[in-house]
Amino acid sequence: MTVDPLQWSTSNTGYYGGIYNVRLVNGPSPSEGRVEILYNGQWNTICDDSWNLEEAQVVCRQLGYSTDNVVARSSAYYGQGSGPIQQVQCSGSEYTLASCTLTSGDYACGHYQDAGVRCGTDVSPTLNPFQWLTTTTGYYDGIFNVRLVNGPSPSEGRVEISYNGRWNTICDNNWTPERAQVVCRQLGYSTDNVVARRSAYYGQGSGPIQQVQCSGSEYTLASCTLTSGDSVCSHNEDAGVRCGYTTISGTSGASPRVIGSMSFVGVSLFLLTIIAIVAVVFVCNQQKISPSAAMGVQLSSLTTQPAPQPASTTPMPASVCVDVPV
Repeated sequence: MTVDPLQWSTSNTGYYGGIYNVRLVNGPSPSEGRVEILYNGQWNTICDDSWNLEEAQVVCRQLGYSTDNVVARSSAYYGQGSGPIQQVQCSGSEYTLASCTLTSGDYACGHYQDAGVRCGTDVSPTLNPFQWLTTTTGYYDGIFNVRLVNGPSPSEGRVEISYNGRWNTICDNNWTPERAQVVCRQLGYSTDNVVARRSAYYGQGSGPIQQVQCSGSEYTLASCTLTSGDSVCSHNEDAGVRCGYTTISGTSGASPRVIGSMSFVGVSLFLLTIIAIVAVVFVCNQQKISPSAAMGVQLSSLTTQPAPQPASTTPMPASVCVDVPV
């Protein structure tokens, strides 16, 4: 399903087990909104039947937020979603929804029952509000979160990982497309046409710096080797990535920029065709002589010029101009 670009300001993406992504949508801040999970290739909402504080806490914990003062919202508090609906049952101690029980709620629930949550204070460093437009949060094993910051779209930006409780940047030493592909794969983006950015392309971050070594086949950075880069790197070497088109809902489409370019070319060709037709009609009309004028020329020729001598003639080619109504 299509995601409104503004919803990225309140969307967080996770990765763990069978539940590929978890996000909060349409909330006034990144830490609250309608709960949606990417399950079986589609974004699903959560039915508010049995949606209690325990289930809401698991969502907040998975996304890296505090579980203090969590509020479980019901009755489509953050607006109605679309797509399949799931029912979730958790004990409240789970680290991710992948450890909870999911059952289809399509027959028992409607989107007017979409569940939401307001999590506690974000445990990550405070971000500029505009950075949330390009921030994606992941969860897997020891690396709690992975996000892209300060890019022009959600699928690109400076790579940051929450490691040992702090946000770390990645040193661009040996930062290759293979390593960048792992980040894109973990965050649910296509690994086609991935671009590894270097030299703080998306601006300098802060905090500790890590060096990453991956083969490129890993599904998450948790399977790569991390070593401290504080002694050999600085933030002017912060690594970034531009991932391929998003793989959300299992499909990938042409980017708006490509579609816009194609539309411009099509309109330009149409206008050029119209101009060419008008030019041909104008030239043809200029070459025509009215019947009365033509008769006058013929009579004048008969009275002032001698009869032409017989001579061999070569047939003239037919005029390319035809009578075109204007």
